[in-house]
Amino acid sequence: SPATGDPSLFIFGPSTWGWCDLFYSEADNCEAGPDQAAHGGVPLVEWYIKKLADYKQATGVTLVDYLELHYYPQSDDVNSDSNAVNTAALRLRSLRSLYDPSYVDESWIGQNHNPPIYLIP
Repeated sequence: SPATGDPSLFIFGPSTWGWCDLFYSEADNCEAGPDQAAHGGVPLVEWYIKKLADYKQATGVTLVDYLELHYYPQSDDVNSDSNAVNTAALRLRSLRSLYDPSYVDESWIGQNHNPPIYLIP
């Protein structure tokens, strides 16, 4: 691991729990607020990665090996036990919100977030 110098040890951090903390800190209660404003209005994970990169650039030291991001589709029935064809199709479509900038998520996330999600460029 670059962060530990030991090939058998890796540092993870942080482990996000869902949609809100990809963008906002707990201090702002999952919405744009004073904590995000204090960090230039930059979304939380983006700000965190930049700080890690800045530190590595300045010191040559890698602080974190892996960043663990969790994303759970929020459309109705996606997280249910349903095996219906339309539910299965929605589960597959929901993945597009991660990588397709033209796809608008079919849940409250897509209705409330502009531009589209597009977490994996």
